[in-house]
Amino acid sequence: MDHRNRHLHPRRDALALWRAVVRLACSWNLPAGQDAGICGRFYGTGGGATFYNVEGSFYDFWAERLHGAQREVLSAPPDDWGGRALLEWVGRLAKGTRYDPATQQLRKLPR
Repeated sequence: MDHRNRHLHPRRDALALWRAVVRLACSWNLPAGQDAGICGRFYGTGGGATFYNVEGSFYDFWAERLHGAQREVLSAPPDDWGGRALLEWVGRLAKGTRYDPATQQLRKLPR
């Protein structure tokens, strides 16, 4: 159907017009030259974004916003992400730390 000659309803027609190509591949024994090769690249009319792991790490990632031929670093290791927070928490538990009232604030993050 040609949508160019009619008014589009933002919610109702958005999925009908949105087209994407996604390639998702996983191979545990891939000869990648490092422990893991993890990356994602996303492009749109207003720019793009990319993320990739550093030197085969499962934890350290670069994230960049792409503008034409320019890159803007959004995140670079070491960053304070949830995986490191989890490791810190496990370390505190191993030392005998019990309930931490500050964890009540964690519920507010997704909102």
